[in-house]
Amino acid sequence: MAGQDHLLSKAFLATGSAAYILGQIVVATAGSTLDPNQIVQATTGAGAAQAPTPIGVCAENLDLVKVQTGKAYVSVTIAGTAFVIWDGVGTLAPGCALVPSGSVAGRVAQVAVPSTASQKPVVGIWLGYDGASPAAGDLILCMLTPGARI
Repeated sequence: MAGQDHLLSKAFLATGSAAYILGQIVVATAGSTLDPNQIVQATTGAGAAQAPTPIGVCAENLDLVKVQTGKAYVSVTIAGTAFVIWDGVGTLAPGCALVPSGSVAGRVAQVAVPSTASQKPVVGIWLGYDGASPAAGDLILCMLTPGARI
């Protein structure tokens, strides 16, 4: 997509037992060190009602060896536009809401806006176009909506 990108990014201490991948959804986690800026990849339950709000999207890859040192930081896009990993479930439509996937950890799924609030955390909205049909695992462009719920 052409044009200038305006982003808000911040480095967070990477925790957990898996590598971080560009486009993965991340959530805050309680840490055992004095650094309060700790994250972990969103699990498949992250899109459920009342689940923790996603902090943002990984802006880079980080291998497991570095994560296991307990000293590796990863850039996270918090606001603006970011590429996220599509789980392939549902049908994308321009402006549809994207929530953490219920089937693949760290990816996003499309959700129809419910008639009553379910308090599911929203990652953002899809900045695609009619007729696009990305496959599961493809990177899709998302306008992040920090703190939003539907």
